[in-house]
Amino acid sequence: MLGGEPVESQEATVVYSPFAASGLFGAFASALTADAMQRNRSFLQGKMGEDVASDVVSILDNGRLPSGLASRPFDDEGTPTKATRLIDEGVLQAVLYDDYAAQQDGTNSSGNASRMSHRGAPSLSTSNFYLQPGNLSRDELISDVEKGLYVVNTMNNHAVNPVSGSYSVSAQGFWIENGKITKPINGVTIALPLGDILKNIKAVANDLTFSPMGKVVGTPTFRVDGVMIGGL
Repeated sequence: MLGGEPVESQEATVVYSPFAASGLFGAFASALTADAMQRNRSFLQGKMGEDVASDVVSILDNGRLPSGLASRPFDDEGTPTKATRLIDEGVLQAVLYDDYAAQQDGTNSSGNASRMSHRGAPSLSTSNFYLQPGNLSRDELISDVEKGLYVVNTMNNHAVNPVSGSYSVSAQGFWIENGKITKPINGVTIALPLGDILKNIKAVANDLTFSPMGKVVGTPTFRVDGVMIGGL
């Protein structure tokens, strides 16, 4: 990253590395819980059964994922854990429940109750939350990008709002030109509403990587078209 400079402000493709995407997918995790829906605190409110993402996007929460950092047979209310397909090929199919949220909606818990210690009451939380990987390698995905930014790190992720869907973060990475990674880039912002990010994901690689950043969140490298890059 030495010598990194901003580029001119423009709309372009952004390719997220798994580490850079962890803050973004933490916001998606917060928006896909039943309590967020019940309190009208999700940008996906009222969209159950609708197309909310491109057809290459499937998002799961799997408490039984083999070797998963948050895998376990039961949650902290004694409910068996399971895999829940939240968004299936772009369609919003489900949200996550603990017992309390399930009672509010007249359904069953998905096994997503968690508590920090024996002194606290359980609350609704994700387990192994991830974007389902595709078939491309990272290099194959990047080779299809005519012009864009390969993001390796984002900052001020606390500003991402899963309620309103606003997304604007500072980013560092490398410029992509004709499918090749070229110069280092620093001092830019990337912005696009969360709902548009889901719809503009055009390709997903096969390098699924988990990052325990508060929540256990995993993504492969993926490509988002039409992102506003703010620079010079």
